[in-house]
Amino acid sequence: MNDADEIVDQALRILQSQSIDGYEVYLDQSSHFYVESKDGKVDTLQSSHSFGMAFRILNRQRMGFSYITSSNPSQPFQENAPEGVGRIIEDAINSAEVTSTDSCFDFAPVLKDLPPHPPIFDETLERVPEKRKIEKAKLLENAARSVDPKRIKKVRKASYEEVLSRITLINSNGLQLSYPSTLTSISITAVAEESGESEVGWDFDFSH
Repeated sequence: MNDADEIVDQALRILQSQSIDGYEVYLDQSSHFYVESKDGKVDTLQSSHSFGMAFRILNRQRMGFSYITSSNPSQPFQENAPEGVGRIIEDAINSAEVTSTDSCFDFAPVLKDLPPHPPIFDETLERVPEKRKIEKAKLLENAARSVDPKRIKKVRKASYEEVLSRITLINSNGLQLSYPSTLTSISITAVAEESGESEVGWDFDFSH
C-alpha cells in the first residue's frame, strides 16, 4: 500500500465515523517531467510530483467542500497525517453548515458495469529512460535548425514534457472509480533573420 492509499483509508475511516448523510472523495496523483534544450545542451530540467485531495460532504441537504494540494505526495499534510486529514474533513463539514439546502443534492450511484478506461494512458511511457527523453528535446532543436541553417539564428523553448496522472473517485453510495492518464508534449520557438529583419515561429504538439 502506498502513501496515497493509506491517506484514502484514513479519510474513509474518519468520514464513516461522522454524523453526516454522505461524502465524496476525489484524489489526483501526478508526476511531471520537463526538459528544455538550448545550443545542444540541457538548459532546463525539472521533475516533480503532486498530490491533490478534495472532499464533498452532504449533511441535512447541505453540501460542504474542502481540499488540499501538495508537491510532496509522501507528506501532503504539514501535521500528523490522520490529524491533517481530519482537519480537512472538518472544514468540509463546517462549510456545509453555511450553505443553502437543496433536496436534489446527492452523489453518483454505484454503476452496474464500470465504464472502460478512456484511451488516454500510454503504459510504455514509464519504461522510457530519462536519457532518451532528454535526447528528444535536443533532436527537436537540431531539427528546427536544420530546416534553414543560414537564416535560423536562434532556437528557444525546444522542450519535451510529460505528465502521468491517476484520478480516483470514491463516495458513500459505494461508487469507486480509478483510472490513469498520460500526456506528452513538445514545443519549440525559432527565430529566423535575414537582411536585418527577423521573424519568430512557434509550434506545439501533444499525445496521450
